Amino acid sequence: MFAFGSTQNLRAQDSKNKKPNIIFIFTDDQGWGDLGVYGHPDVKTPHLDKLAKDGMLLTQFYVGSPVCSPSRATLLTGRFAPEIGIHYAIGGPGGKAYNSRSTLDPKLPNVYRTFSENGYATGHYGKWHLGSGVDAPNPSDYGVQQYAVSNGNGPKLSFPNKKATNANKSEITADHGIEFIERNQKSPFFLSLWINDPHALLDPTEEQMKPYLELTRKGIRDKYRNSQTVYYSILTSIDEAVGRVVKKVDELGLRENTIIVFSSDNGPSPLWS
Repeated sequence: MFAFGSTQNLRAQDSKNKKPNIIFIFTDDQGWGDLGVYGHPDVKTPHLDKLAKDGMLLTQFYVGSPVCSPSRATLLTGRFAPEIGIHYAIGGPGGKAYNSRSTLDPKLPNVYRTFSENGYATGHYGKWHLGSGVDAPNPSDYGVQQYAVSNGNGPKLSFPNKKATNANKSEITADHGIEFIERNQKSPFFLSLWINDPHALLDPTEEQMKPYLELTRKGIRDKYRNSQTVYYSILTSIDEAVGRVVKKVDELGLRENTIIVFSSDNGPSPLWS
């Protein structure tokens, strides 16, 4: 687990008494060492590295759980996962065995409702994983005003055919986030971009893998890509997606009044997944 944030000109914000915009970018199963700024010798993440160097780099704190659903539920509510009945990934065999709830209770106080009730436009794009199916609430029941999700109810985050479009999960999530920022630039907003990457399965394009082909043995590159080539290319695609979001914030002149936070949900998954 790791996090950092861009905090430029926060004193100026205070003096103007303006509500700051907040963009919270959350990746799925990313390890703390999977970024250049944390010392990785091979991964190229220039946009995220710059955010960290311009802001605060957090190195010591705990996440609520080592698994997706309870860590996300804890984040939104500020409550311990066992207290709210979500101990494991909702929808999976482990979740059915260990969870006492199949959804996050929408009656609990949470950050979306808090921001919404205080004049913010709220948006959530990307993974949800806090309950899906006919009996599960939509994100709107938690105070999310605009959204498109995977692993949840309501409008779906569509992932086009990669071979036809060269699009990936990070890019599509960033597209939605950029559109949200453009729509809501005149009012304070709280935007969550919960990127599905680098959660398995990983399916980068050949173009995305080019910077890391040297990590695959030369004699087999025409047929195979090793795990480093595949994984590192996904990390760089996350970085590029974040870079596009930050660029849009700059283009719209919102940077001085925007807090950007980047974090992983709970660290890397076990090899068997």
